[in-house]
Amino acid sequence: MKGYHFDLFSSPGNVAYNKSTEQTGAWGGHTSERAVDGDTRTDQGLGSCAHPYDPNITQAWWRVDMGSLHMIYNVTIYNTNAWIGK
Repeated sequence: MKGYHFDLFSSPGNVAYNKSTEQTGAWGGHTSERAVDGDTRTDQGLGSCAHPYDPNITQAWWRVDMGSLHMIYNVTIYNTNAWIGK
């Protein structure tokens, strides 16, 4: 799984912005809160992406707690544009 960044849009805007997040581990220090920090740059080298990782599981996960119910009408996922291992 590559790094990613999420935007969840409701009528007031990005309801995921700076909300509480969790993920399975963190590859290379790319922690879960980076996915909702508002930085949509797609270069992991700039510290702008989350990257869940746990060598003991086969399916990594990430989640956000938006604090309350929201009617979501758009989800935008920004994937990293570079492979770190190159």
